[in-house]
This record gives sequence, C-alpha cells and structure tokens, in this order.
Amino acid sequence: MVWRDGEESLITVTPVAEGLFRPFLSLVTVVALVQYGAGRVTFIHQHEFLLLLVLAGPCLIVFLTRTWRWRSYKIRVTKRADRH
Repeated sequence: MVWRDGEESLITVTPVAEGLFRPFLSLVTVVALVQYGAGRVTFIHQHEFLLLLVLAGPCLIVFLTRTWRWRSYKIRVTKRADRH
C-alpha cells in the first residue's frame, strides 16, 4: 500500500492492550460474588439480574469501550522514498 509521496508501509501493528485488565477483573469479581451470594442469600437470588446490571454493567461498559478503542488503533511504520 502506498501512502503519499512514495511512502510504503513496512509494518502495521495493533498496540498492546492497556487498561483492560482491571475492568475485566472487576467484572469477573462482581459476577462471581453475585453468583455466590445468590446461592446463599434469598434477597440476592430474587434480585440477581438487577444486581448484575447495577454492579457489573459499568464494568462491562468500560471493558467493551476500551476493547473497541484498543482494536481501532493501528500503528504504521513507513519508509519514505528519498528525493534527490
């Protein structure tokens, strides 16, 4: 692929995923705790969906938006043709 004025793409990479671990860990922890609590406490079992929506929803939104943003970035290294 030629970019401009004779530049050619040498390598195209997606950067390392940063900022995904903590929201993912929070999401897994909240889901695990709600599932564990649902088996032990009747109130949590009766309102399990609502609790997951309120507690895990924000973690899921942060995780998905960061994943989307991470996957949409590309780094391209090009070489430039010398003009003499």
